[in-house]
Amino acid sequence: MARAHLANGYRVVVPQLLLRTEFIDELAGAAAEAQVPFTEVVLLAPTLEDAIVRFQQTQNALAASGIPHPRQAVADEIEAISVSYERLSSLAKQRPQAKVLCTSYGDIEGSYRSLRRMIEGK
Repeated sequence: MARAHLANGYRVVVPQLLLRTEFIDELAGAAAEAQVPFTEVVLLAPTLEDAIVRFQQTQNALAASGIPHPRQAVADEIEAISVSYERLSSLAKQRPQAKVLCTSYGDIEGSYRSLRRMIEGK
């Protein structure tokens, strides 16, 4: 599907937390075939502790609004966040072409502007 969108002149954004480098490479290959730029961006909290606090803040906000959080599916959420954060940090270090965007909790507009600048190469 990405190839078809690229061939028709559209930009493609693919969110991924699967940490599958072969999938990232496949996307880069599709962009190369379509002769369009490929930008690999890793969104990351500044620190592991920040990632944990953000997760807990999101849980609390959802609970306050009555929206169930999928945390029941994770036995040890702190451990799961720690493992995911470390794997993502490690992946970013292994992929020198990847641009790391450290985001601030709640600053959606600022994060979006920073992401656009990265994509546009500014």
